[in-house]
Amino acid sequence: MRKQMIDVASEQGYTSCESVRLSQELDSLINEYLKLDPQSRKQIID
Repeated sequence: MRKQMIDVASEQGYTSCESVRLSQELDSLINEYLKLDPQSRKQIID
């Protein structure tokens, strides 16, 4: 998702609706991940 956001931002600009939407979605996923306990995070990475 991060690469997709960067690609869209490069093509459409950092303030385009799609860039902002992808950025917000990525922020949401990162926040969900950070709420997990360390053991759960390890399972996702492995």
